[in-house]
Amino acid sequence: HRQVFVTDLNDKDAASEVVMKLLYLHSEDRKSPITLFIDSPGGAVTNAMAIADTMNCLTCPVSTVGLTQVAGIAVWILATGSRGQRRWARNCKIEIPPLLHGDSDGERITRTLATLVDRLASRTLLSEDDVVRFLREGYEFSFDGVLKAGLIDVSYD
Repeated sequence: HRQVFVTDLNDKDAASEVVMKLLYLHSEDRKSPITLFIDSPGGAVTNAMAIADTMNCLTCPVSTVGLTQVAGIAVWILATGSRGQRRWARNCKIEIPPLLHGDSDGERITRTLATLVDRLASRTLLSEDDVVRFLREGYEFSFDGVLKAGLIDVSYD
């Protein structure tokens, strides 16, 4: 089975292991899908970016499955899965915690956050304004909300 698990995005070694597994599975078979199971409360943006960038470089489809909890930067990895193959278990909690503070309209967003906003908006049905609002206020997605936002395509009941 071509399965990889993402749990600790704060641990650089754990994130590097996910990247290495993805690259290894891709080198073994460039066409068969890989399933990336995500159960993570979030973590370091750079670690998640390394995983997402690797996913985008692969020629095989990468299915993402949210299990138990997908929060913070882990939401971005979930949304990076191949379209039509992003799933979640019905009891999974998907949440974007508040990350931005202040009254500015984006002046305080760093280049990294601007990249995240752009990429999350382009991979989902969310506008950039929605993403920024969620980053300011936080947001926990309902079942209908996660489908309407385009974060997932299918639910496991």
